[in-house]
Formats: sequence, structure tokens, C-alpha cells
Amino acid sequence: MDAQKIVYVIGIPLVELLLILCGAFFAATETGYTSLSRITVRQMLKGKEKNASLVSRLRSNLDGLISTALVGTNLVTTLISSLATAYAIELFGDGYVSLATAAVSILVIIFSEIIPKTYAALRPKESAVMSARPILLLQRLFFPVWTALSFRVVSAAEGSKE
Repeated sequence: MDAQKIVYVIGIPLVELLLILCGAFFAATETGYTSLSRITVRQMLKGKEKNASLVSRLRSNLDGLISTALVGTNLVTTLISSLATAYAIELFGDGYVSLATAAVSILVIIFSEIIPKTYAALRPKESAVMSARPILLLQRLFFPVWTALSFRVVSAAEGSKE
């Protein structure tokens, strides 16, 4: 096996793992913030806890946070599926695409959805504090995307009223 093939065989699964972790981040962030009570946020601010002001700002704009998490989740999931398909075709042939899709779906459901959402539901404060800075950065990065999508949805909804 040549060096390029070895990099491909090892590199793609590592990228897939990184993407699964990114998906877990988005899932935990969404659940953490939606599970976080306003009282807890006020207590964090009063106690001057780490990232309390960021958590408060993000929690007060839950629509923007959820939009960011959903854009991130969809981007990551699409990349995971695409890479798994390309990987299966390259290494095993067309006949294994369905198997790769099933395997990736199971991994994503368990490691990018169930486990992180369960953790975040049980520990919303810790999840929110941990994700505050990265999600704020991503929110700024995705702002044009979710603003355009929000505009299109509102326009479509208003157009259907007529």
C-alpha cells in the first residue's frame, strides 16, 4: 500500500471522528441552553461565575443559538455522510455504500445525539459554560447564513398568507 493510500485510510476516519465530536458539541450546546433556566443564569451572573455574561447573552437570544446549532449540525452531518460514502466507494466499491451509511448513521445517533444531549440535559449549566465562547464565535460566523434563511422563511410565510 502506497503512502497516499495509507494517509487516506487513516486520515478519513480521523476526520470522521472529529466531525462526530463537532456534532456532539452542537447537540450538547442546543440541549444545554434549552435546559438552562433563567434562574440559574441569574444566579451565575450574581455569583460572577465564569462565562456567565456570555451564557446570559446567548440564552436571551435562544432563536439565534438554536439556528447556529442547527446549521452546524446539518453541515457536520452532511460532511460525515459524504466522507463515509466516498470512503466506502474508494476502499470497498459501490456495493458497500449502504453499509457505510448505516454504520455512520448509528455512530452519529449514539455519539453525536444521544450521549451529548443526555449529558447536557443532566448538566445544562456546565454544558452552557463550556460551549459559550465557541458557539458565540460560530454564531457570528453563521450569522449571514441563518439571517438569509430566516428572511426567506418569513418571506415565504408572509407570501402564503395572501
